[in-house]
Amino acid sequence: MVSSNSSASIRETSPAPTSLDTLVSHLVASKRSLSSIEHVWRANEIVTSTRAYLENSVITSARTSFLRAGITTQLHTLESVHAHSKAIEAEGAKEYAGVLRTLDEADERLRRTLDTLRTTIVEHSLRPESDQRKNLLDFVDEGGVDKLLAAVENSANAAKEAHNELVQTNLGFHSDLGRIQNINHGSQSSLHEWSKKGAAGGSHSNMAPGSPIPDMLQSMEDRAKDMADNLESLVKHFDLCVTAIKHTEGGGDAAQRLADDLPEGMDVGQEIASAAPEPITDQEREDMLEVLANDADQVEEVLAEIRDHINEMESLFGDTTAYVAELDKDHSNVLEAFRQLESLEGRLHGFVAQSQVFVTRWDDEKAKVNERMSELESLGDFYSGYLSAYDNLLVEIGRRQFMEQQMEKVLQDAMRKLDTLYEEDSMKREAFKTDYGDFLPVDIWPGLINPPLRFETAQVNGTEKVPDISKSVIQRAIHRVEGKHNFYLASSRIAEKTIPYETSPSTTTMVQAAGGPLQPQPQQQFGSSSEKDAAAAIVPDHAVVYDRSLARRVQRKIDWFLIPIMWFGYGLVYYDKAILGSAVLFGMTQDLQLRVVVDPSTTPPITSTQRLSWATSMFYFGMLAGLYPLTFLLQRFNIGRVLCGIVILWGLICMLTAAVNNWQGLFAQRFFLGFVESIIPTGFMCIVSGYYTQEEQALRQSWWFSSTGAWTIIGGALNYGFAQITGGSLRRWQYIYLLAGALTVGFGCVCFWIPNSAVDAWFLTEEERVVAVERLRKGQTGVRCQMLKKEQLREALLDIKIWLVFFMMAAAYTVNGAVSGFGPLIVSTFGYTTLESILIQFPLGGIVFVFVLLTGYFSSRVRNINLILLILCCLPVIAGCAMIWKSEWYPRAPTPVAGYTIIGFFGPVVFLIINIGMANVAGATKKSFTAAAIFVAYCVGNIVGPQLIKTQTLDRHYPELWLGLIICYCIVIILAISLYLHLRTENKKRDRLPWNEAERDKMAFRDLTDKENPYFRYVL
Repeated sequence: MVSSNSSASIRETSPAPTSLDTLVSHLVASKRSLSSIEHVWRANEIVTSTRAYLENSVITSARTSFLRAGITTQLHTLESVHAHSKAIEAEGAKEYAGVLRTLDEADERLRRTLDTLRTTIVEHSLRPESDQRKNLLDFVDEGGVDKLLAAVENSANAAKEAHNELVQTNLGFHSDLGRIQNINHGSQSSLHEWSKKGAAGGSHSNMAPGSPIPDMLQSMEDRAKDMADNLESLVKHFDLCVTAIKHTEGGGDAAQRLADDLPEGMDVGQEIASAAPEPITDQEREDMLEVLANDADQVEEVLAEIRDHINEMESLFGDTTAYVAELDKDHSNVLEAFRQLESLEGRLHGFVAQSQVFVTRWDDEKAKVNERMSELESLGDFYSGYLSAYDNLLVEIGRRQFMEQQMEKVLQDAMRKLDTLYEEDSMKREAFKTDYGDFLPVDIWPGLINPPLRFETAQVNGTEKVPDISKSVIQRAIHRVEGKHNFYLASSRIAEKTIPYETSPSTTTMVQAAGGPLQPQPQQQFGSSSEKDAAAAIVPDHAVVYDRSLARRVQRKIDWFLIPIMWFGYGLVYYDKAILGSAVLFGMTQDLQLRVVVDPSTTPPITSTQRLSWATSMFYFGMLAGLYPLTFLLQRFNIGRVLCGIVILWGLICMLTAAVNNWQGLFAQRFFLGFVESIIPTGFMCIVSGYYTQEEQALRQSWWFSSTGAWTIIGGALNYGFAQITGGSLRRWQYIYLLAGALTVGFGCVCFWIPNSAVDAWFLTEEERVVAVERLRKGQTGVRCQMLKKEQLREALLDIKIWLVFFMMAAAYTVNGAVSGFGPLIVSTFGYTTLESILIQFPLGGIVFVFVLLTGYFSSRVRNINLILLILCCLPVIAGCAMIWKSEWYPRAPTPVAGYTIIGFFGPVVFLIINIGMANVAGATKKSFTAAAIFVAYCVGNIVGPQLIKTQTLDRHYPELWLGLIICYCIVIILAISLYLHLRTENKKRDRLPWNEAERDKMAFRDLTDKENPYFRYVL
């Protein structure tokens, strides 16, 4: 027996003699094997059931998919409705929070005002003596405030209640949607696993996409066919056994007996057993017995294969049943989701209506809150006006006291003069009577003997008695009035000892006649004029209208006068510092012993340029020492005169460098040179902030600061020229310092003509000076005040933004300390000659020059872009340091030179820090302090930079220097982000404050700081 599909098909083996007993045993075994027909029947049942499952699953899947698609579409629509309702909820919460914040602020302001009224005791002399002591709040009804606040709170609570109802509705809506989604997709995960099994099996059925049943059915059919083939081979083997026994002597009865009792459905073998055997030859019998023996050995294997097939089919049928059950469950879930969706859609109108109810209620309550908030603010304004009116009442009483005193004084003086005249008249009458009375008859003039006239004074109207209030009380009231900027303009001069009003003869108000130029008019002023900004001398408290074309002309004249002077002057400052780097290439290190051998045992010996580093740093120590005293001189005295004297002294000290013959002398010269040069940057920063608006400052600061890049090129060209000198009694580096000093002395003479401020700018006409000052009113930064104010110093010390700018400047300027003093020396280590090292400074200078101007231009054209530009300019500096540090330093290597060039972006970084620092402070003392603080940081960075250069680490590319600079510029970026967030927050707070244009105009030139002036806005 051979099964073509069976792996256990019977193979031929060599023949062996077979006894009857053996044949009987084969027949018995073969008979038992025929019981496997039950497995074949079961396989047929499984295949039939699976076909039915397949048909039902296709129908169920189609229904489920159709329902799920519809539910999903509906859910998407409902989710859109829910999202809209949530948006209404979020917007309501946002508006409610804003209303609460505004309410809290208004309530806080009102409470502060009420507390002030409560603590302000009415002067006893204003009330009848029998009255008890009262405060200002006793004269008003405070209950109205509580009622109004209660009404606002009720409206806010009603709005909150409506919002909470909407929140609960949305939560219920969201919960229902989530439940339906979970039910709708609850069984999909398990079905998805079945789908993956189907895909793995290579299902190609188009009736049940993703269903594993077609693959499992195919597998079952294949196995059932194999089982049928195996059963057929077993039947053939049984027939062969019966035939063999019948052809064996004595085996006929045994064959007949054993062919009975076969399994149900088996009718094979009986006919063969009962029929007479056909005659066969001995050879045929031997062949038959040989096949029989071979087949008998394979019967158990065939049975095992049938059992394996049926077991696998049972397993597959179990999976099919489980899948169908899961499919039915999924269908039931979808039906349940559909039913719940129908229920939800019935409630949908309520959900939508709740959103509309909230919007309607919120609009109503918001209108009520806003109305009552307006009432609350009006009430607060009334109470503030009441408090201010009381202060002004005290000032008015002071004025009346003074007028009463003046009247009494005039009256007393008149009475004294009348009494004197009476006495004189009486004496002369008696003398006349004595001399001529005896000769004149009495009746010649009856009035001859009348007494002289005598006068008495009497008050003809008014019964008021001015209350007796002390001068100190009135003076405090005046200060409060001044603090609120409600200035009382006296109609006459009031004595200083009575009330500190002062009218300055030099104070004028500029008014413009129709069609005519601006003309000065006398203006009465409150308080000491020295405490105010210089602008108060020529402009009034209110804004003055001026011609825009005139303003542009004024701006151009200021530009053409100041910018060239500052550009040349700051260029000299940079050139003076930077020539040290070129001087060391021309022999200064050897002449002044700035390079020393620290390890002579090596070849070549290890040297140190630490003295050169300290020579560079000593300059900045000198700047630190001179910064604050010279800044004080600038604020206290005439700018032009102070600059002239100090700059000429600077030029002389610079020229004295040529006389230095050792490193100790160089240290001293560098210290004093830094001391006098410290006046230039702070002076220029203050000049720009006193002549230009905030919007204009960035571009103007960039113009004069760009000279650092330009003079890197100009100075390099001059130094290149000095390098050609081969004769003369002086060293080449000495000629450089003589030229720099001579140029500086000439610049000092020019400084004599720099005016103190726009108020007395000699190059402007009187009308143009007024416009120059008036242009600055909007920025609220002021012009110039020569009085040092301790409170502004205190504020500056505690101002976080000044400290952020300070540390940004210190970190950013570490690059300059290294480049200005060691730039050519560093470049020479890249394999370039002395002259080439000087020329390679040109690209770096070009980067500084161009990008300082570009950042200044963009800062003046785009609002609040300064800190963004600053961060962007930090990135090339970091990249340049990394390129130098990590690149190959072979002769004339291009990569380190490229990195060194793009380090020039430190120029715009530093310029932007200066601009941000000076544009964001107001108050003359605070501005001077900020300018000085920026320059202190400038010095700190320049001191630290050279100390990072260790010549002993040259072979490792100065790792301390480049890593230190990268860290510094990462710090700059972090601080810039912090400053941006701080200034933006401050501006938002100020934007929420009420705006009064007239008050803003008054405050512009009161020398207020940025924190004192609520109309000041910070530049980002």
